[in-house]
Amino acid sequence: MLPRAEIDEFDLLTIETKPIEQWSVEKVGTWLDVTGFSDFIDDFGEESIDGKWLMKLTEADLRLLGMKFGRRKVFMESLYQLIGEENERIDRIKGLKKIFDQYDTNGNGLIEKSEFITVWHENFGNAEIPISDDEIIETFREINQDGDGVISFPEFIAATQKLKQVAKQSSRRPIHSSSEGRTTELTTLSTGMHGDHANQCKPPVGGKPVD
Repeated sequence: MLPRAEIDEFDLLTIETKPIEQWSVEKVGTWLDVTGFSDFIDDFGEESIDGKWLMKLTEADLRLLGMKFGRRKVFMESLYQLIGEENERIDRIKGLKKIFDQYDTNGNGLIEKSEFITVWHENFGNAEIPISDDEIIETFREINQDGDGVISFPEFIAATQKLKQVAKQSSRRPIHSSSEGRTTELTTLSTGMHGDHANQCKPPVGGKPVD
């Protein structure tokens, strides 16, 4: 059996959502670039500010790094938003783990294909955008790379993420049906019926309406 994959191997966690305290100096630099503070990448690098120190930064620290007042305010807002997003991510993972554990009845940290199908329908299925069992099975097989018929919790997260993307794409597909044709046909019939009724009620020229 191949070793179980970690969550990061499925690229589920972008740099913004990985645990901030585990960020390297380089990853902090990437975040600075994304948030519009690329001109401070070298300064942060010289001070060896990694994720752990990023979490502890204050406006006074930023002032010592040469950051102006307005930009300090924007920086701290971006940092607070980042921390809030991480807390939300942690809550989502906790929720998924709770669901996973409900179906991992023997407590071995794995669930089978049939259990995953049940998990999806009972917890994520959307009646308006149904996901077929075939799509669920295909996703399960893609994630279950060693083909042993069971998935771990990180693989479970990957599978649910993928199916949610499938559902989202399905919701954006234009709906093609023959309803327009039926509508046109019904409209034509209705018009014809009204026309026939009108002709029946229309009085002859110079006479009275026909009973």
